[in-house]
Amino acid sequence: MTAYLDFEEARFEDRLIGFAKYRIYDVAPLNFAGIVRDYIGYVRATPADFAPRLALGCLRTLQNEIAPTGGDRDMAAYRERVLDLLNKSLRSPATILT
Repeated sequence: MTAYLDFEEARFEDRLIGFAKYRIYDVAPLNFAGIVRDYIGYVRATPADFAPRLALGCLRTLQNEIAPTGGDRDMAAYRERVLDLLNKSLRSPATILT
């Protein structure tokens, strides 16, 4: 068994909110390995359970880290990816783990 502990901002919170960061920041290789999908299955949650947490994480990231316009090509791509995740989480939760 392998585990990952994040002490950067240790606090009591909904355990699925912390996992939204893996999708938002596209943390490789963990994201490619399906860590979010596997964890959601492990805690017996569904993509529909995870979707509102991902949406909140996307909104927080857009507000705190990403300018609404401008920036270099990497920032524009990051903004588009987070906006796409937000859209998927609101419209089609079944697609957010892929």
